[in-house]
Amino acid sequence: MKPDDASPQKENEKNTPEATIAEMAQLYKDASAYPEKNFYIAFTEKGGIEGKGSSDEAMNSGYTPREMAQMFYEARNQDGVGGSIPSNIHFHDKFLNLMKTS
Repeated sequence: MKPDDASPQKENEKNTPEATIAEMAQLYKDASAYPEKNFYIAFTEKGGIEGKGSSDEAMNSGYTPREMAQMFYEARNQDGVGGSIPSNIHFHDKFLNLMKTS
């Protein structure tokens, strides 16, 4: 897509879940293409401003950590990903626990 084709995202407007999952799936594909590289996902289980809220409080993205965890989990099932999260993708332990319980 050319930059002219992209519609800029408005401030305080979040991506759709489908668009977010597609971006996460692309990250998984990129990680699979570069297995020698490590990809660190800097989310924790805390939402809100500066990560001081709960797992059910929205972050700057407009999603809660629990919703983000669910989307990262769902992204593994997108076309071309292969059904699993690449081993060179690293999540914070507590965020990974959200993925397992969401």
